[in-house]
Amino acid sequence: MKIRNLRCGIAVLLLLASILNYVDRQALSILAPTIQADLRLSDADYGRIASFFPIAYTVGSLLSGRIGMFWVRGRAWGASSAGGRVRTC
Repeated sequence: MKIRNLRCGIAVLLLLASILNYVDRQALSILAPTIQADLRLSDADYGRIASFFPIAYTVGSLLSGRIGMFWVRGRAWGASSAGGRVRTC
């Protein structure tokens, strides 16, 4: 059975994922004044914290890319899922 417009559906899902990713990243900058007031952070302190996120994202992307290249896909998905659970705890 052939699914009609599968490529278009996948492209739309990828677009929606990219939009959600962008909006999620903007939430931190929108909430910056509230976070700074709540945690009593100076602009320099907040800048250091905010600059850590792209660095961590880059390192995580490089590591997950390596894992995806060399591991069996089932194991890579399992490790990714477990890593996500550890981060949110």
